Amino acid sequence: MNEPGNAAEQPRLAKAGRAMALATLVSRITGFGRTLADTRTPALIGVLVSAVTAISAWAAAAIVPGPGMLVALAAGYALAGTVGLLTSAIVLRSRLGRVDGHRLLSTHTRTAIAAAGAGFTAIAVTHALVPAIGTGWSGSLVILLAAGAAGCALYPLAARLLRITELRVLLSALRPTSV
Repeated sequence: MNEPGNAAEQPRLAKAGRAMALATLVSRITGFGRTLADTRTPALIGVLVSAVTAISAWAAAAIVPGPGMLVALAAGYALAGTVGLLTSAIVLRSRLGRVDGHRLLSTHTRTAIAAAGAGFTAIAVTHALVPAIGTGWSGSLVILLAAGAAGCALYPLAARLLRITELRVLLSALRPTSV
């Protein structure tokens, strides 16, 4: 079986990076276009984000050996998302005027703290279960499900404690309405 660090696995990981670039382009065009009632601008931003994703995937495959390539692919994808966010913010600012930057930064900071807590919880569950279950196929599946469930359970709790108002809006939209 191919491990992520094997040379035979690297072309497959590079293909995954190209697939992420295409998915990013499609998501940018469909989501942003509905917001601005414009398809050209989000398509151009999507092309930029896809280019950053593809270049970072290529760089990860060419420069970073072994299992570290997975982390490099994720970092490149995060970089591409950040480029898209900043570009979108510049475009929106020119069209909508100033945005409440303090509130936006505060919300993003609290969201990042909640996500980091969920991530650290998933890492702790993983480290606790690996010695007991092992890293075989079934053990990895159990660890993935347990760590994912722990992270998914902690995120809304942390978001509520940090008073992220968007969580309240999301939960109210998910509640069934009375007829």
